[in-house]
Amino acid sequence: MRRSLLLVASVCFLASAALAQDPAKVDPQHCKVEFENAQVRVLHWKTGPHEKSPMHSHPAFVAIPLTNGHERFTLPDGTTKEEVVKAGVAVWSPAVTHASENLSDQPFELIRVEVKPGAVKAAQTTELNELDPLLVDPQHYHLEMENQFVKVIRCRIPPHDRVAMHHHPVGAVVIFMTDQNLRQTAADGATSEAHNKNGKAIWTEPTTHMGENISELPYEYIRVDIKAAVR
Repeated sequence: MRRSLLLVASVCFLASAALAQDPAKVDPQHCKVEFENAQVRVLHWKTGPHEKSPMHSHPAFVAIPLTNGHERFTLPDGTTKEEVVKAGVAVWSPAVTHASENLSDQPFELIRVEVKPGAVKAAQTTELNELDPLLVDPQHYHLEMENQFVKVIRCRIPPHDRVAMHHHPVGAVVIFMTDQNLRQTAADGATSEAHNKNGKAIWTEPTTHMGENISELPYEYIRVDIKAAVR
């Protein structure tokens, strides 16, 4: 009986410890869940100058800094490493547990797209996509990085310029690097407008459309296509 109670207590302790590794729970001051679905969880981090975040864990993720940053990471074994990042430069990371510290005299802001392990089947991305934005409109679309799990694309549209009709075959996280003021035209000719603020992240389903920047300012966003679940 005593052994059983000890076993139950140990399991509960380990479960609590695992739960405590969630950064949104152990560090709500700096980390907010922007949104979550079956494929991803998107975290929005805001860390003041020289502020620290306690030990926490992430599944595999893409990080998109919204500002320049200089961070020190401490791993569970006590080893440390420093990273200097540039705003808008996407980085892939495998699953990790660490604590972090903003070494800069400036606030640091980051979007982290956590890819859920085993939550969805691999997307059908092997078929030829004749309306791939990278093919039909290389003037505006640029490949930032790609692996077996994600494909990261940057789009820049000058004021009142348009992108060609194109097709996005998988769901994606879109991170706005500037304010968005866009008129979209669907494949069937229907039009709509989309407006979002700099730094916001949203989920978008597969779609075929074209777009026009209806602002007097350049428009830029980063799109993280989810190709397959991390196993």
